[in-house]
Amino acid sequence: MTPDCLGRFPIERGRTSRPMRAVIIGTDGVGKSTLAASAPDAIFVQTEDGADEIGIPRFPLCRVWQDVLDQIGALIADDHSFRTAVIDSIDWTERLIHQQVAAKNLVPAISDISYGRGYRQAEEMLREALEGLDLLRDQKSMTIVLLAHSKIRRFEDPNADPYDRYVPDMHDSAASLVCEWADLVGFMNYEISTKAADAGFGRRTIRGIGSGVRLLHVEERPGFIAKNRYGLAAPIVITKENGWAALETALQAAAKHDQ
Repeated sequence: MTPDCLGRFPIERGRTSRPMRAVIIGTDGVGKSTLAASAPDAIFVQTEDGADEIGIPRFPLCRVWQDVLDQIGALIADDHSFRTAVIDSIDWTERLIHQQVAAKNLVPAISDISYGRGYRQAEEMLREALEGLDLLRDQKSMTIVLLAHSKIRRFEDPNADPYDRYVPDMHDSAASLVCEWADLVGFMNYEISTKAADAGFGRRTIRGIGSGVRLLHVEERPGFIAKNRYGLAAPIVITKENGWAALETALQAAAKHDQ
């Protein structure tokens, strides 16, 4: 017979339903902000311009790192009806952190701080923000969405030849911290297919063809970072209007499958 507790610690069983912590990575203009804006009762913490064009509820643009902490703190401390907090974007948030670290160390840029100490300081400051977002999730039951621009980085795979992949446009240690913290890391891009064409003289060319369909990939592939803790596998088609509903539908289907 399995016990209900060991020592003074109760044994927890089954799944606990908690609001999601999501990181959405994507190329420029693919619609990351529009997707996040369709989440339930969303409010944006802006570290870059853009949310004003969507017309979503938002705080004033953060100019310095303390603005980010203060706005997260306001969501924790004050009563409100918002259910989703969006950081737009986490890589521009990292820039504010880097500016703060450089100023504190009296150097022009964080890279001027020797032995990588500046980046370690920045990682601790980023961790502080994530802890604040965890408080939002735990105390206010808010879904957390971090938006991130992508960059292409060479990946040295120990089991294969090196290849390029999309990753968050952040310092490596910061990107790893954010992706480990998240319950879902999605890579958003347009669906692309290729077509071979005869170029004459025995030559063939390969052309990329875009359908205009936007996909949110939730399982890692060689070309991009992605993950989830919900049993999702297939890419999710994200519509231009109310794209968050497609993600919620996929999550509900995965939850029923596991029952």
